[in-house]
Amino acid sequence: MGLPTSGFPNMTAIMMEDSQTGQRYLQVKHFISRGVPSSVLTLLVVITVGYGAMLISNI
Repeated sequence: MGLPTSGFPNMTAIMMEDSQTGQRYLQVKHFISRGVPSSVLTLLVVITVGYGAMLISNI
């Protein structure tokens, strides 16, 4: 899952543009290229920490 562009801070970030050129600083690809890897990393961390916690607590 990439970072959603529907949240207020993300909508504010994606709508920012250079006042001289009118070009936007961010594009949708920036949200996807940062959001997907961070989502995968978060999934791996949750799985490994959860597995370790279950091993320690003998569940």
